[in-house]
Amino acid sequence: MIALPVVAAFVMTQWDVVIDPPEATISKAWIWHDGGAHFGVPLSNYLGWLLTSWLFYQAFALYLSRRRYVLAQSAEQARALRLVAILLYLCSGLTHVTPFLIGQSGEVVDAANHVWRVADLRETTVVILLFTMVFTSVLAALRLATDAADR
Repeated sequence: MIALPVVAAFVMTQWDVVIDPPEATISKAWIWHDGGAHFGVPLSNYLGWLLTSWLFYQAFALYLSRRRYVLAQSAEQARALRLVAILLYLCSGLTHVTPFLIGQSGEVVDAANHVWRVADLRETTVVILLFTMVFTSVLAALRLATDAADR
């Protein structure tokens, strides 16, 4: 009831830790006017993601605990749905590998006038991706495989 929403919130925040630096600086998809130490992204952004996603997941867990009926779903359907979720999560992170491999150079300036090297942003994004989203995806896939093997 509590542990799963907390873990889910951290997994969601991992995704944001990976995507925010290049999107906020290189792509300028959004702007942090006061910047932040993590390549222009403030810690408060990640804490906000953690809190907000936990609140949503916790509310959903409470909703599910009060349901009086359960949807009929075969084990194979449930397994396929979990696999799709794992692959979607993993692939959304892997989109940052190609820009890293292309090897962009140059510099980018964030809204707080801090200059960042594009190559540093790209490499750091891939390092964080490997040790957060890829690791979490591998754990989830292993759990899915061992659950299937136990049946």
